[in-house]
Amino acid sequence: MAKTENESKVYSLWIIPFGSETYGKLATAISNLAGMYGSPDFDPHVTLLGGIKCEETAVKDRTKALATELRSFRVELDGVGKRSERPRAPYLNVKKSPALAEANEMARKAFGMGPDPDYRPHISMAYGDFDEQTMQEMQKFCSRCSGISFNADQIFLVEGQDSKEIAEFRLPD
Repeated sequence: MAKTENESKVYSLWIIPFGSETYGKLATAISNLAGMYGSPDFDPHVTLLGGIKCEETAVKDRTKALATELRSFRVELDGVGKRSERPRAPYLNVKKSPALAEANEMARKAFGMGPDPDYRPHISMAYGDFDEQTMQEMQKFCSRCSGISFNADQIFLVEGQDSKEIAEFRLPD
């Protein structure tokens, strides 16, 4: 049986620090890495929830409802990490605060997903599969962004591998 267009779409909820000094620092670092190592350029983001398979109107409605239930919160970047499995790539660890853990839990419930004890919030700094020496160089470069923070005051709904932004929803203070 062939999939319908809506069945094949997969969505994610992102936290992007748009409008902040942090956005500029992270976006510049990601762009620099892209230029130096051939990685794609992309918006810095924390994935609040991925793998959402739902019809677009329903995913928009559920995300809008979720945004009214959440409150804005601080996101703190805490050290540099790397994926040890392939594809290997550098990222910035995000401190798992009670507010972020609650936002992830509420998002999972909104989309009928069970708990994820392995949720590891992070900001990817490059996408690709890099050798160990390159990873060390990239991690050193990324370390300048560790320790910064931003206010999570919006949720962005994005679609698919190309990360096409579908909608954004402000979080109340």
